[in-house]
Amino acid sequence: MTYNGKIGDLVSHVMIVGCPKCDQKENFQATVANRIIDQSTAVETIEELGMGNWSITCGKCGYKISKLEEIFRDQK
Repeated sequence: MTYNGKIGDLVSHVMIVGCPKCDQKENFQATVANRIIDQSTAVETIEELGMGNWSITCGKCGYKISKLEEIFRDQK
């Protein structure tokens, strides 16, 4: 699966489907290489520049969502 959009759009989608581990839907933080990044950063830019692995961290349980399949699991 590939994604050509902003990391903030992924965060928004996670807020709809919830954390895969604890199911909360409100508190998430996008990070790259464990640093908080701007929500307008394009996912393809992160991957092209080799900035590190992106993840969306759950603010409740600390689970790091790093696979598109976990974010879009409602669209199977």
